[in-house]
Amino acid sequence: LSWLNEQPVESVLYVSFGSFSLLTPRQISELALGLEASQQRFLWVVPVKNKSMEELEALLPEGFLKRTEERGLVLPGWAPQHLILAHSSLGGFIMHCGWNSTLEAITLAGVPVIGWPFLGDQAPNCRYLVDGLCIGVEVIGNDNGLVESDEVERAVREIMDSPWVEGMKSRVKDLKAAASRAVAQGGSS
Repeated sequence: LSWLNEQPVESVLYVSFGSFSLLTPRQISELALGLEASQQRFLWVVPVKNKSMEELEALLPEGFLKRTEERGLVLPGWAPQHLILAHSSLGGFIMHCGWNSTLEAITLAGVPVIGWPFLGDQAPNCRYLVDGLCIGVEVIGNDNGLVESDEVERAVREIMDSPWVEGMKSRVKDLKAAASRAVAQGGSS
């Protein structure tokens, strides 16, 4: 968390697809290039089998870690998501929209999201976050299902640096406050 402590408030995009990522090596490369092109700060947790930097570097585009070291941190394996999501430097969250991550995005982070659903309940959860609650955007894959780097860049800029992001931030902060009231003593939950 020391890296997060050095970042400005609401400036970091957290990228995590849970412990069992379904991203192909090609998709990981496109995601990396999109993050790089966005010029936004990011913390990306990449589940790799041996949790080694060597294994991680082999998945990423050549030179990516060096080119982004001033504004990005890529961690192999696992990170304490609940602590990251509650950190004041967090400004956005790319996720698969699984139910646990969806709840954490609202109740812990209170930041706009980029939905990247893969299976099960993730697609309807994503639709609800994007169309129902209006607190995020969804990435769209090409005809082969690949989410290309320019689509990643578009989505990142939309939730981190667009004129309408303030509305998303306001709505998700209201939801976070409502959730806190509901679980507080005397609350509705």
